[in-house]
Amino acid sequence: MRSGIEEKYRAGLAGLAGAVGQRNGRLLGLVSLGIMAGQGDERILAEVLEEGGTPPLTEAEIRHALQTAHRDTRPLSGTRPAARWTPSPKTRPALGSRASDFVARMIETGAGSSSLPFPERSPVPIPNEPSRQAHAFLSALYGDGDLLFIGDKYDRGVIGANIRTAAAWRDMLTSGSLPPLMIANPLSGVEGVSKEGKPSFRCGSCVAAFRFALVEFDAMSLSDQVNFWTGVLDTGTLPVRSLTFSGNKSVHALVEIGTADAAAWQTALDTLLCAVCNPAALKEHQADRACRNADRLTRLPGALRPDKDGAVQRLHYLKGMA
Repeated sequence: MRSGIEEKYRAGLAGLAGAVGQRNGRLLGLVSLGIMAGQGDERILAEVLEEGGTPPLTEAEIRHALQTAHRDTRPLSGTRPAARWTPSPKTRPALGSRASDFVARMIETGAGSSSLPFPERSPVPIPNEPSRQAHAFLSALYGDGDLLFIGDKYDRGVIGANIRTAAAWRDMLTSGSLPPLMIANPLSGVEGVSKEGKPSFRCGSCVAAFRFALVEFDAMSLSDQVNFWTGVLDTGTLPVRSLTFSGNKSVHALVEIGTADAAAWQTALDTLLCAVCNPAALKEHQADRACRNADRLTRLPGALRPDKDGAVQRLHYLKGMA
């Protein structure tokens, strides 16, 4: 087993330089394989720097990937663990004097909305028909060649089945509906390693573009959610790209992050969470803290929820990419 993992690690190293535009997406999975194979951090760092290609990956990028991988990855049983690099404690971004009441202020700003009023202010017109909503969403936020996972929660990612290009998914809408869940960020199409150490085409190490973060409030009333997002749209404080009613009790928002790699993603996400999930805010004013990973599942606009008697996951706001 160990030799097989090490062979995958060596193969990943050998193909790294040629993975133009996908190296950052592959990096986490590659260093996870190195850890599982019993390689030391400094050896992994040196080998990735040597094989990374042009322009070179930076030491900071590789060390961040190692830090992330060590949270969930251990050397395989029987492998002698090497000395590990210990990262410096993560510095939390400054909260700012008003971050703790950001959500409350936005609710107050948007107060008075009794329903979901967003379509009237949506830059992209929202069709009434669910399948056309899905089509508008996939057209506004994704290029034709972006690889997207659309499926159910526990589905394995399969290229050509539930991982297809945005163009292919749009074509499928002419013959039927789509599954209810999706990963909002495009994938690389290259097999990575999940947090559980298993090969996967739909895990965090497979993310190719760190484009969107999901924000949703589980403990907030729907009316306050509506007021909050109304306030956000009125003030322009967050780059909201879409707002979708889950078909149950929450609004799923995609907020544009648009970072180049996983390290920058984490920094930007920490800043966002300081506003929408501030630990000093009321519990009901804290967004779901689990929405930290770039491969987080969200509700696909226009799809139906089989667990809620076919309720429509209705799109209410859409703003295309610049």
